[in-house]
Amino acid sequence: MLNKFNATVAVVAVLYLNIATAVTPVAVQTPAATTDVSLPAEIKTMLRESNLSEDAIGVMVMRVTDGKVVVSHGAATAMQPASTMKVLTAIVGLDSLGPAYRSRTELTTTGKIDNNVLTGDVVLRGLGNTDIVWEDFERMLLTLRHKIFKPFAAICWWTVILPTTRLDIGVTPFDESIEFRYNVIPDALMLNMNLAEYAIETNNERFSHSANAAA
Repeated sequence: MLNKFNATVAVVAVLYLNIATAVTPVAVQTPAATTDVSLPAEIKTMLRESNLSEDAIGVMVMRVTDGKVVVSHGAATAMQPASTMKVLTAIVGLDSLGPAYRSRTELTTTGKIDNNVLTGDVVLRGLGNTDIVWEDFERMLLTLRHKIFKPFAAICWWTVILPTTRLDIGVTPFDESIEFRYNVIPDALMLNMNLAEYAIETNNERFSHSANAAA
């Protein structure tokens, strides 16, 4: 039932986002200025079935047309936003980048092509693609190899431009679960989600392991 409850809250948040973007903003009450309005009976039932106290959640629902508070329960209580924060980051992303933006990773060059031979630097340019993995990178290299280079005739230097400082050093942990994937500090050039791959093998005689860094 906990999953059902989370899914219900997520759907409500998305519906609210979709409605709010289509309506002219109106003056609304702030959480501190409102009094609690009882939770719907269905939500109370979900909380009981999930062994959650009503004090464990905060809810605020406003009517978009006039800003009237329909439901307000613990709205002024500070709580961790959890996955509902994704609604805010989605708004910022849509406003800053637009709905048509797609992150990508590019191969570009500072050199020149002469008789299908590239002489110069090949630069790997990261533009925020968080989903590129080793297989994607291999396909990029094969495409470059087949489209530009003649067999055994290419002369090039590879250049990867990285920031002079790591952005994740000294940053306060997002939460106590630093080993989880969502806590990886993003950067514009992320390969294989910045994860490391470990291969462990054993037989009756010996044990061996190997590691492959993400980038």
